[in-house]
Amino acid sequence: MPRTGVILLRGIIVGLDNLDDIIQVIRKASSNAMASAELITKYNLSQKQAEAILDINLRKLTVLEWNKFVNEDRLLIEQISRLEELLSSKKHILQLIEHEAIDLRNKFSTPRRSMLEEIETSQVEDIDVIPNEEMILAISEKGYV
Repeated sequence: MPRTGVILLRGIIVGLDNLDDIIQVIRKASSNAMASAELITKYNLSQKQAEAILDINLRKLTVLEWNKFVNEDRLLIEQISRLEELLSSKKHILQLIEHEAIDLRNKFSTPRRSMLEEIETSQVEDIDVIPNEEMILAISEKGYV
């Protein structure tokens, strides 16, 4: 997911950097497909990036929103590099597992509330599992039940 997010954000940032030209492309296009195709060829974008640019609401075109996109892009790249570093070393993975296990132990450190006891196991006989209830038993003349 982070890689896909970075790719989409890069496309959106390209669109915001070239906003006036993007608006002209969209205005001149006769359909969404034509606008998307023009964005793909003109800015070397993927189909998903072009669709993301076309899906942006006008309120997201402010400088504040542009800064949010840039910051999110930077954070995703940092997250990807941390995760790749983690996955590149078995030692790092084992350290992460150890830290998470310690956190879980600390989080759930209350003593057990129920007691575990050994019970005597014995052989169960058929008579032990048959319910003790009255019933009517009918037997035919030929001995069928």
